[in-house]
Amino acid sequence: MSNFQPATADYAFRRLYGDSDSTRRFLVADETGLGKTHVAREVIAQTIEHLQHADHVNRIDIVYVCSNADIAAQNIRKLNITGSDSPSFATRLSLLFTMPEMLKPTGDGGSKPTTFVAFTPGTSFQLGHQMGRKEERAVLYTLLRDHLGLRGARATAALRIFQGA
Repeated sequence: MSNFQPATADYAFRRLYGDSDSTRRFLVADETGLGKTHVAREVIAQTIEHLQHADHVNRIDIVYVCSNADIAAQNIRKLNITGSDSPSFATRLSLLFTMPEMLKPTGDGGSKPTTFVAFTPGTSFQLGHQMGRKEERAVLYTLLRDHLGLRGARATAALRIFQGA
């Protein structure tokens, strides 16, 4: 690892969690092969260590968003410092809560539970005129029906909307 990588990770961590001049976001953009994954791994490690001592944090969730599934599969093992045997790779953000095994945290009795989940924009955040997968529509229908208390004809109308083509 070159000096650039730990220096960048330290700077990013200070900007994210420093007492003064902190930010909620930080972007490391550089050419292919210059160590962005190593920087991200170190920022994740420092963040987990920091949050283990934060009283207002009960659990630590790390979400990795990658440009495509091939790169995500290549990097996910490098970035997973949680001790999980197999970090979770979710195909659809909207279906994450239907897969509780993916959100099962790792950690020993002395540390806060930590999860690591990866997504790709093409499968999780794609916007457009498509109706999504039937499982997603079923989840949305159930959430709306229960939240709004839909019964009878209103529930049937909502169901027809979410049926798709």
